[in-house]
Amino acid sequence: SVGYSIRLETKRSARTRLLFCTTGILLRTLESDRELKEGPISHIVVDEVHERSLDSDFLLIVLKDLLRRRPGLRLVLMSATLNADLFSEYFEGCKVLDIPGRTFPVTRLFLEDVVESTGYFCPPGSEYAAKLKTTERKVEGGPPVHRSMRGSAGRVLETLQHADPRGIQHVRIKKAIGTEYSANTIDTLATMDMDRINYDLLAALVKQIVVQRHSEAKKIKHKEEKKGGPPIDGAILIFLTGFNEIKTLLEALRKDRELADESRFWLVPLHSALSSEDQRRVFKIPGPGITKIVLSTNIAETSVTINDCTVVIDCGKMKETQYDSQNGMSCLVETAVSRANASQRAGRAGRVREGIAYHLFPSYHQETMLAQPIPEMHRAPLEALCLRIKILRLGDIHKFLARALEPPPSGAIEHAIKVLQTLNALSSPEKSKDNKVEVARGGELTPLGYHLARLPVDARIAKMMIYGCVFRCVEPCLTIAASMAFRSPFMAPFDKREEADKVRRHISNGNISDHLTLLAAYDGWIDIQRTSGASAARQYLRKNFLSYNTLSMIRNMKEQFKKLLANIGFLPQIRSATLRSLGKVSKTSSSSSRPRIFWEERRIDSSDGKPYTEASFVDVYGGLTEWKLSKPGPPLERRVDPSDGNAYTKHSFLETYGGLKEWEASGKAAAAAMRAKGKNVVRDYETSEAERSINENQGNLRLVRALLVAGLYPNVVRVDRVDVKKSGYNDRKGGKGDKKVEVKLTANTGSVEIHPASVLWGEAGFRYPFLIYHEKVKTSKVYLRDATMITPYSLLLFGGNIKVDHTMGQVVVDDWISFNIPAQHAVLIHQLRLQIDKLLQRKITEPQYDALNCDQSNKIVEAVSQLMLSEE
Repeated sequence: SVGYSIRLETKRSARTRLLFCTTGILLRTLESDRELKEGPISHIVVDEVHERSLDSDFLLIVLKDLLRRRPGLRLVLMSATLNADLFSEYFEGCKVLDIPGRTFPVTRLFLEDVVESTGYFCPPGSEYAAKLKTTERKVEGGPPVHRSMRGSAGRVLETLQHADPRGIQHVRIKKAIGTEYSANTIDTLATMDMDRINYDLLAALVKQIVVQRHSEAKKIKHKEEKKGGPPIDGAILIFLTGFNEIKTLLEALRKDRELADESRFWLVPLHSALSSEDQRRVFKIPGPGITKIVLSTNIAETSVTINDCTVVIDCGKMKETQYDSQNGMSCLVETAVSRANASQRAGRAGRVREGIAYHLFPSYHQETMLAQPIPEMHRAPLEALCLRIKILRLGDIHKFLARALEPPPSGAIEHAIKVLQTLNALSSPEKSKDNKVEVARGGELTPLGYHLARLPVDARIAKMMIYGCVFRCVEPCLTIAASMAFRSPFMAPFDKREEADKVRRHISNGNISDHLTLLAAYDGWIDIQRTSGASAARQYLRKNFLSYNTLSMIRNMKEQFKKLLANIGFLPQIRSATLRSLGKVSKTSSSSSRPRIFWEERRIDSSDGKPYTEASFVDVYGGLTEWKLSKPGPPLERRVDPSDGNAYTKHSFLETYGGLKEWEASGKAAAAAMRAKGKNVVRDYETSEAERSINENQGNLRLVRALLVAGLYPNVVRVDRVDVKKSGYNDRKGGKGDKKVEVKLTANTGSVEIHPASVLWGEAGFRYPFLIYHEKVKTSKVYLRDATMITPYSLLLFGGNIKVDHTMGQVVVDDWISFNIPAQHAVLIHQLRLQIDKLLQRKITEPQYDALNCDQSNKIVEAVSQLMLSEE
């Protein structure tokens, strides 16, 4: 049979002979079966190798070594835009087979063709005109220049260039594109700034295409439409660089009265931040006389296929993430597409019939464009790759990566190793005799590093998950971890973005945390599903601009994480599929005679020492805040009476029926049914108890903040409040107007800002002067993504190395974050930190150690939890 295996889902059997799987699945298989002898596997086909992803390039190194050890193994590499010579040489001159494609031919036109056909003109003063450099007096973007001219001809050319800097461009362009183009086209190419997206030209091109189509439609009978197929003219697919660029062009097109007519034109944005409902509209085929115009990022280049597309407009640019290892941040850079990218985009127009592709860059630019995109190994952080090398026992990290198709820079490898050493995932370099630290050549996996490598997420996220298990805060940590590893469930509709931002801030409830906002949104969805059903849950999602698919993926990822954490010893082997409180007990169908027992969660109120369910606590105290922070108590048992289908406690059964004979019989019958049919019949008390134990601190949000520090440190910034005078402010007159309070954020690499999509954006009321963040990204500025305000105790207990200066009354974290603390308090914090480190070290080195039932570990966890709650 034929099967498949992707993340969180597998369909295969003992009879499966052909398995489709992701690169990540194959790499995970190699961790347990290095020779791929289970089966055994005889052929491996790797598709889309031209994309040069981190996993695919890493896989090629592993497979190249495996081919030497297993000569009978057959490897096939496939791609429509493959640099065959490069891969053939890497695999020692292997054979290359060229198979003709099945797509229809696509006519490719370039910028000079677009300008010529539309009659577009770019005047020198336009916002899309290139600015002349005062030093060189030349314009960027022309064809390659040969600068070896000498003598009188060179002097004449130099004089011409200084007298008319764009005049020399005319000569070069005319030579590059030929004489069949008009003077207007040549002048526009000489004037345009090739580094900018020209929205005026894009709008003119779209208008020209649709006008021509609708004029031709009156003359042609659409036979294809009568057969039920897509319109003969098909969809127009426009490639842009990002969300803002899509929004800009969308606004420009809607200004045209004809294009704004929804009965004739569908203007459909396509971006990963949009809802599934919005994205599904891309695949709908419009009726006769309607043109679908899709504005997309490069998600439509390979990931998404629009089957009715017959016209592609390629802006010639894309946004690419490049990693700056020196500053430890990602940079989102707008760059020119490679020739392979341009070819891939053009091919999207030839899926249903002959198509046409417009590239908005001059044809002569192809000479200087990269042939292939930059491999991800050269522009991404390498920490996960380094851990994978070690878990697969592939030797020295530097030496292994030197065997890659195109090895990454050694500086990037060294930075990744240092990051892992900071996380205590790799052993630190030893000092030489002269006390100088030698450059780490890879280090070895520490016990913590071994566990981090077994979890399929970034090392920092994995570390937070492990700490969440130790400090009995599993549910919140796994929810946040799954979101950071996947993506945010919050959506941003084009026409309701401000409303969506307000909703997200409302959900945050003043927590000043992107992570806790996500947690509140997810928990709200789970609770309303449990208490009110699927219909109410759908309404909750719509109201709060949340993606069902993303939340479902987060839920499924959490289940996967729980299994993996249980396998490595950080969670007990819980038989139940989910870790959630039972909540309300619903009536069963009266027709059902199956005996059942339910266990309803209760917690001990510290003020009176009594156990309360959620409902009884609300009846007495009017809220659930203290209940969620209370310790778990004995669960309340309810049994279903088969005669009426209602669930009764022992007390309520006695009051209703005046005796307990049937109650006892129901319990015996349920126990027998449990033994016969297992967990699908009744919920086991021991399982419920284990679930409560590993989540006894899930309501302590201050502890959750601290565990974020445990995982994400040293990603910390300092918050400084700055008073800025508003216009009209006058100190001498007592302050006409008010002062505006702004904040300045400082990381260890310089100033940063909160990303506008964060709930912290525009926030000035920071109670504590520190933030922890997931990642730092450079676009027009250096922005923090996914940030949370943290407390001083969080840094002192879970941050970097601390030094206590008794004479100055200070505690310093990693030589740059200092706190003024009384000497006695400093000593206590230092001692607690030592106890935390001992507990973690023992659990990490001995996963079988039962910390849940150890008095010493219970005292440490309780002390940390109470300390976080006590912090003002």
